[in-house]
Amino acid sequence: MSHPDELQEVLFFLADDLAIESVMPWSEFEAVQMGAASLPAFAGRTLKAVFAGVDDELVIRGLVLFQLTMNDDGKPAPMNLPLGHLMMSGGTGPDLGHGATRLASRAQCPVPWHQRHMWHSDDVEGLRQLQQAVFHNPAGLIQRRQQLLAVEAAASPAKDPGFDRGFTPSTDALRVELQSLRDKLRHANGEVDRLKAALAHEQDRNRRLQDRLLGR
Repeated sequence: MSHPDELQEVLFFLADDLAIESVMPWSEFEAVQMGAASLPAFAGRTLKAVFAGVDDELVIRGLVLFQLTMNDDGKPAPMNLPLGHLMMSGGTGPDLGHGATRLASRAQCPVPWHQRHMWHSDDVEGLRQLQQAVFHNPAGLIQRRQQLLAVEAAASPAKDPGFDRGFTPSTDALRVELQSLRDKLRHANGEVDRLKAALAHEQDRNRRLQDRLLGR
């Protein structure tokens, strides 16, 4: 899922002391969610997970601290957390060395009924290691950035000496169209996250009603 500012998405698995156990692109974890792969090293555990949005300068701009339960086969239990929505709606988070981030956690969850699935830490130094890990790029993020730069370079016409063709009408039109497509994609992703949040709220409300009817 993509988000404003073309953030790339990374998933961290942390130990109880916030030591990083593993990091991967979110797209790879989505494959695990769909059953195409498993994570046997984490089988049978409930992990502290961090969903992070990273810009093209490899700077973390948003964090979601959530709990992730893995079954005995190393596959994640079903979850219905709109992580992108939580990240973009989060409050002011810690400065990891490049300005404040957005943060969604148990202590400041923008969607209250998801709070029980979150965790929180005041250990800023512990969280700053996430930024250092991104700079070391174990998730291969820089490759995507290089690809984006290569695409932009290929789309730009060659310059003749003494004549700047960097802003020809055709190039401007392509850029406007590209920005329009990006805006539409962001809007669509935002709508998906909103619907996920509404569905989760309705499911939670239904569970509470069932509990009342059963006298729990």
